[in-house]
Amino acid sequence: MTTSDVNAPARSSLRGVVRDHPWWCNALLLVATGIHGAASIKWPSANVLAPLARSDYAASANELLLGVAGLAGLASGFAGVVIVFGLQSPSHRFRRFRWAGGRSLRANWGSVMITPIIAGFSAVVGAILLGLNHMSSATWLLEATLVLLAHSCARLAWLLGALAGLVAADDDHDERESRRVSTSSLFAGHRD
Repeated sequence: MTTSDVNAPARSSLRGVVRDHPWWCNALLLVATGIHGAASIKWPSANVLAPLARSDYAASANELLLGVAGLAGLASGFAGVVIVFGLQSPSHRFRRFRWAGGRSLRANWGSVMITPIIAGFSAVVGAILLGLNHMSSATWLLEATLVLLAHSCARLAWLLGALAGLVAADDDHDERESRRVSTSSLFAGHRD
């Protein structure tokens, strides 16, 4: 993935809209989860998490919710590392990447950092709902947190790939520069 791949304006394409608007993607994923919930009322077999809503599986559902909360914490922490990595580099390529990325890049960095935190808190709320015997609500919250977390992790992997491409380009440039021999050094030992 090159800098031009990441920063090229593609707002008219679906890929560009998905790339540039992570919060809209989160909203659409939550709407899709809600539609799935509504559809499962008419078609109960569509609810793949229905067994977790039974009281005899409450412990398993609680473990899943708290596990998702832990995973969300890991994802948010890793996102912080990736963002700091992208912000700290003084190289020309990174500065150009940050400048060209503009609002879209800031939205993506914010999304990969904040979405896992939201998912983690939602998972804890789901565990509380489970403890209050609101089994069905807890399982739908579990699905929503999983969807948000998966989206955030995929976006984070995409950003990390873009940053890794910039590092590779910087390394390649530095290596070529270190192997370059100046004209003056070629003729330094030659006398007429």
